[in-house]
Amino acid sequence: MTIKQALDWGQQQLLTKQPTSYQLDAELLLAHCLNQTRVFILSHSEIELSEEQQPDYERLINLRQEHWPVAYLLGQQEFYGLNFTVNQEVLIPRPETELIVDSILATKEKIDSQTTIIDIGTGSGCIIIALAKHLANLTPHFIGTDISQTALAVAETNTQTHQQNIKFLAGSLLEPILQQPELITNDLIITANLPYLDKDWETSLQFPDSAGLQYEPTVALTDQADGLKYYRQLAEQIQDLLILRPEMTIKLYCEFNEGQSLGLQAIFAQQTVTIVKDLAGLDRLAIIQY
Repeated sequence: MTIKQALDWGQQQLLTKQPTSYQLDAELLLAHCLNQTRVFILSHSEIELSEEQQPDYERLINLRQEHWPVAYLLGQQEFYGLNFTVNQEVLIPRPETELIVDSILATKEKIDSQTTIIDIGTGSGCIIIALAKHLANLTPHFIGTDISQTALAVAETNTQTHQQNIKFLAGSLLEPILQQPELITNDLIITANLPYLDKDWETSLQFPDSAGLQYEPTVALTDQADGLKYYRQLAEQIQDLLILRPEMTIKLYCEFNEGQSLGLQAIFAQQTVTIVKDLAGLDRLAIIQY
């Protein structure tokens, strides 16, 4: 089987299951099997696949037919121009989450060595690593927390890949910080892309958008309640932190789902809340100033 034949076969297999991405998916998966770029396979259509490559490619196409996310099949996902290792222990980074990074970088003149940036529920570490990459010259302190040790292992791998100095702590939300408040400075930035799908998420999301989510960690997708449970817990923990460190200033960046804007503003009713829309024009990010 040549590269052209493999692409034709793969695209035909995926056409009905992935109608919007079947061509790109087949190209990415074949390039992965050949350890080459898309440009290479598109310009060398006559090359024959080896005996090992053909069944490997067929296996990946079959998995993609079952709606396995391409990022898991490739073992990586791009976020903010950087490649991140991903597996089923972590949520796949989404383009809309880049809004958090954009918003913080837009105020980088206020960030210095007296600033600590904490990423809550860090997962793959994509947010905190992207920030570290772009803010390293300002020398703030970087911390990521996650309740999952296996997720933290992925974040550590990505940190080493991108050669950043980030401290990762195991625990729920801000619990590790409350136990060790000496780790942070008085100028605190918190990022939080917490599980915000509600308990009915499987029926509320439209197919095929929801199909690939079955392979992502449920604990990273939903709070099994109204989608705002963890933000309430985070708000309580921030108040506990302010009791320990009343002199602290805190700026919190929270990603949320469509329709949750009013609920999130109610949680942080005593603070100044700014809502930012994503590129689709949907309310996506809350910036909360303490």
